[in-house]
Amino acid sequence: MANPGQLPGGVFTSVPGMPGPPQQQQQQQRPFIPQPPTGLVTQLSSPAKEVNTASLCKIGQELVQDIVQKTQEVFQTLKIMQLPNGVTVNAQSFQDRKVKLEELRMTLIMNFRKLRVIYNKVIENTVMFEEHPIEDLLPIEEDGEVKGETPKLTEAVKYMSEEHKLYADQIRLKNHQLKDIIDQLRTIIWEINTMMVMRK
Repeated sequence: MANPGQLPGGVFTSVPGMPGPPQQQQQQQRPFIPQPPTGLVTQLSSPAKEVNTASLCKIGQELVQDIVQKTQEVFQTLKIMQLPNGVTVNAQSFQDRKVKLEELRMTLIMNFRKLRVIYNKVIENTVMFEEHPIEDLLPIEEDGEVKGETPKLTEAVKYMSEEHKLYADQIRLKNHQLKDIIDQLRTIIWEINTMMVMRK
């Protein structure tokens, strides 16, 4: 026996008061999910507008900050909402908060999708770079020995280092001269005090 609302050949028709086929129910219950931001993908992949990797990282940082800010707004909105447990709730304010939460949710979904596109683009741009462990890039001292990549000295750094060494030697010499002068002054003051005592 055919189901109500089913025509020969397995074709379903909508009957008032009767649920539709399972696939139609799933489509009605499935929430709306926005599509990936194709405009951002086209802009990033366009050869006419080549985007720098550093600018991509900056855009990604701004997206992460926006995601954190929107998430805080979601929690603040949920914090001030009251459960309908015998408390009189204003329907208009409840509807406004619901709309605001839906907007925040959609914005977060779009930001995460944009962040995924930027992440893939950055990985694509940096795939040719050689990967080194972080420990090899940082000069770490262990047991008195510096391990890792040593900093490359440029001509300016070498010049400043030699100049610093020269000034340090001059300051050391001036300190030695000042110490000799102070010792001589102490000796003279001690002799003057001794002569004054002898006169008395």
